[in-house]
Amino acid sequence: MLAAMRRVPRQAFVPPALEASAHDDRPLPIGHGQTISQPFIVALMTDMLRTAPAQTVLEIGTGSGYQAAILADLVATAQHRDRDATGPRGRAPAPPAAHPQRHRPSRGR
Repeated sequence: MLAAMRRVPRQAFVPPALEASAHDDRPLPIGHGQTISQPFIVALMTDMLRTAPAQTVLEIGTGSGYQAAILADLVATAQHRDRDATGPRGRAPAPPAAHPQRHRPSRGR
């Protein structure tokens, strides 16, 4: 899980003005009244899931997409769904370059 967090650049999931603070262990505002969770909380939540490489994970309430990107690095398929289709940079969160096919928005209703 820590290796996945090192591979996924948190600064890609925060507004450009906050990139320098991306690795501070604190939540950061991402707009629309939301925050990206602090790294400790992301690590704790991810560890508590006890993921396995063959699993599929669906994250509801994706926010910036950072947690979904961490999960995409750890499991076979990570899908996400959020009420807002854009991330903190005004566009859909990009999947980590290493696993673009494993990180995709869910089309659930």
